[in-house]
Amino acid sequence: MTALRDDHQYQQLMEIAGVDYPDRAERFELVYCLLSLTRNHRVRVHVSTDEATPVPSVTGLWPVAGWLEREVFDMYGVGFSGNSDLRRILTDYGFEGYPQRKDFPLTGHIELRYSEAEKRVVYEPVALPQDFRNFDFLMPWEGPEYRLPGDEKAVGEAPGAPSPAPAADAPSLKAEKKPAARKPRRKEP
Repeated sequence: MTALRDDHQYQQLMEIAGVDYPDRAERFELVYCLLSLTRNHRVRVHVSTDEATPVPSVTGLWPVAGWLEREVFDMYGVGFSGNSDLRRILTDYGFEGYPQRKDFPLTGHIELRYSEAEKRVVYEPVALPQDFRNFDFLMPWEGPEYRLPGDEKAVGEAPGAPSPAPAADAPSLKAEKKPAARKPRRKEP
């Protein structure tokens, strides 16, 4: 990373992204996105690690890496040797686990809400009611086979069906207008 910054002129660290591959021995892959302003070029550096092995910090090269490494630590649990300020910044205090890992439960373990009765934030075990979990999984452009209330008149016609003819005694809605005759202009002397 020092050679990329000093010798190849990648002045800016744009992002540190994490990826979790649970089937690999080194399950985490960190992607460092670097930008060279003088060459107008970008490069990505991939680093693999496991849960126990910390990655060397690059905060000495790019100070912005402190924040980015804290995000990766908070979401994936990847440690960085040389970064003394690894604390959670995106999750709540006392949060257990790392939400971007593939083995993290989708529902979590604890939910928090503001209790109006107690006038404080309350931590509770997650309760998942199944009342509203009836999905039909249809494509939106195909439409459902059932009718919604109020759609009783929305009956589609068979393909190729003729359009209904207008009633014979119905008055025409548009009255024909003839263009008005133009008056000649008077010329002034």
